[in-house]
Amino acid sequence: MQPRIDTAKVAPGVYKAMTGLETYLHQSGLENSSLSPHKIAGFTNQRLRILHRHALERSAGHRRKRAASLWARRLARIAALL
Repeated sequence: MQPRIDTAKVAPGVYKAMTGLETYLHQSGLENSSLSPHKIAGFTNQRLRILHRHALERSAGHRRKRAASLWARRLARIAALL
C-alpha cells in the first residue's frame, strides 16, 4: 500500500520533528506497548490531516482574496467607463 502523502517531501520540518519525538519516546523508558508503531503512526496521520486542513483553508482564503481583488478591479474599470 502506497502512502497518501510523502511527509518527508511535503513537510520536512514536521517529519523531522515527528521522528525526533519518536526517538525521544523510545529513549524515555516508557512501556513499549504505548510506543507501538500503530499508535505513533495514528498520531502522525492525525497531525498531518490537521496540517493539510489548515493548508487548504489558507489557500481557500487566498483564492477568496484574489477573487475579491479581481472583482474590485473590474468594477473600477466599469466605473471609469461610465
